[in-house]
Amino acid sequence: MSHRATALSLAVVLLGFSAPLLADEIVVDGKPMSGKVVKVTKGGLEVETTYGKGNVLVPYDKVTTLHTDEPFMVISGDEGEVTGKLVGVRGGNILLVGEDPETASAVAVDSLFDSVTQKKFDESGLLRLKSRLRYWKGHYDLAFAATDATDDSLSFSTGFEIERRKTPTRFLASGNYRLATNDSPNKPESTTQNELLGLLRGEYDLTPRFYAFTSIGAEYDEVEDLSLRLTPRAGPGVRIFDSDKYKWSVDVGGGYVYENYFGPHENRYAAIVFGTEGLVTLLWGSTLTFRGDYSPAVDDWANTYLINAKADLAFPMTEWLSFKTGVVEQYNSTPPANTHKNSLTGTAGIALVF
Repeated sequence: MSHRATALSLAVVLLGFSAPLLADEIVVDGKPMSGKVVKVTKGGLEVETTYGKGNVLVPYDKVTTLHTDEPFMVISGDEGEVTGKLVGVRGGNILLVGEDPETASAVAVDSLFDSVTQKKFDESGLLRLKSRLRYWKGHYDLAFAATDATDDSLSFSTGFEIERRKTPTRFLASGNYRLATNDSPNKPESTTQNELLGLLRGEYDLTPRFYAFTSIGAEYDEVEDLSLRLTPRAGPGVRIFDSDKYKWSVDVGGGYVYENYFGPHENRYAAIVFGTEGLVTLLWGSTLTFRGDYSPAVDDWANTYLINAKADLAFPMTEWLSFKTGVVEQYNSTPPANTHKNSLTGTAGIALVF
């Protein structure tokens, strides 16, 4: 091979390595957009542009023309998994997946789950698992703190929450355990917190906004001399906000409180239950979630009641790991002797998101 041919071959190779990837055909509001689609979401197409930093979310109703070079594994509630290139958007609410718009599969936008290219999907076991469990989500929390000083203290908390949401049903299961000890020079080591809580909740949509719910909570608290507390509840509720970024619901219903204390001593009463739950999406993907309920006795609402409230602030570190801080408030208006009415706990740790 001549020196000229060798140089020409080398130039072609170098140009191949240096040439940018071909952009997808994307026209937004009649204007061409230079970039590649990297993710399909319910809110729009996430596009990596060739002329700036960061990705841009393009709403479906703004897309005039669309054709990707790579096939996607599009995940939806109705179709399951559909493989093909993105070849158009119809009416602002239908995504076309296939080789051409005439024969493509039509996928409703409001049924979409986050989807990526077929290559990225095939390379990630986590993404394949998420597809199979697309109606489920959850997290596992772990927090630990220790102080070595005049007073030594140790605290540990762990918990989980699992949610399955598929219209018209929602199922929620959660559990938490908290332990704290204190050791002072002039006092024996004492347990300041040893508590176990659990919750099961189910909802059924009556309309897109109104729902019916039933739930049961259980609690054990050594420090408060509580052997078992059961709180079954049921009633109607309304979703005031219900989007991917903002959720807020309130409900009211009937309930029952059963308490068994060490001693033994029992306490039980019928109650009216007022509850609320919500989610707010903040900057950089962080989220604030909260849940609370107020349960006054039917026959002595002013003096006998329970209040439970919880709020968590989560900051994502990776796709599956977050830093999480939270506060839990519990108030019992009729505690046993020598115990406090109010219990306030703060936590900070990590959360495994799945």
